[in-house]
Amino acid sequence: MKERLNTLSLDTAFNDAASINFTKRMVITSSLCAYFDSLSFNDDCEIIACVKDQKPSAHFQVLPQSYKRLKAEAKAQNLIN
Repeated sequence: MKERLNTLSLDTAFNDAASINFTKRMVITSSLCAYFDSLSFNDDCEIIACVKDQKPSAHFQVLPQSYKRLKAEAKAQNLIN
């Protein structure tokens, strides 16, 4: 059985890093800090929306390889909106 990650660090499209904490359900970048109940993925442009209280609360973009990694982990933790 695959162990669930608590934190995932990813490269963003703006030469930055994003840290996703699955325990606290929080995304942190150099310009963003947002809590989420679930994540919504736009496959056309690798944009992720943080959804809190059934409303988008923030958006961020990551590189394609990071996007696939985040989407797989979110699916494994049942966090896809």
